[in-house]
Amino acid sequence: MRSARRCVLVSALLLSVVMGGCAVTAINNCAEADWYMVGFEDGTAGRPTDYFDTHNAHCAGTTDPDQLAWQAGHEDGLTHYCSAAGGIAEGSRGLPRSGVCPTALAADFIEGHRLGREIYLTSERMQAIEQEIRALEARRSADLLSPALGDDTRGRIRQLEMEYDRLRRELRILELRAERLSRK
Repeated sequence: MRSARRCVLVSALLLSVVMGGCAVTAINNCAEADWYMVGFEDGTAGRPTDYFDTHNAHCAGTTDPDQLAWQAGHEDGLTHYCSAAGGIAEGSRGLPRSGVCPTALAADFIEGHRLGREIYLTSERMQAIEQEIRALEARRSADLLSPALGDDTRGRIRQLEMEYDRLRRELRILELRAERLSRK
């Protein structure tokens, strides 16, 4: 059961790498910063345009960041973030849909996010089932149940296992759809 959860997490990680997710480079020297790359990384991370104010504040008193270079990089970064793969990555982590995507790019991101959200909700339901099964098995193994309740518990565990298997198949289909969509 844990392998399905692990598979979802690995898929989300791979999708975030595919969409170009980068860690933001620390800006140690504002005068020497590559403001295009800083903007690109901010766009790839899905940060809004007002995030530039953070850089302005960080560099206050030293030099002014190159806003035009940052904006050009940000726009280019958004083309990666606002892709179907970007939406899948965000949705599969349970993150809400952001409003940073330009209208021309939003449709793919929204479609991907919707699919990623389905993956997230399915894996969350699977995790809840795993926890319920463990709790029922612990009660049963502790011999805290009367024979009649023990039979009911075994029946409930079987139901949960069937539901888990159904969700695992559904999750695999969703992951295949996500893989296909992210290659679009």
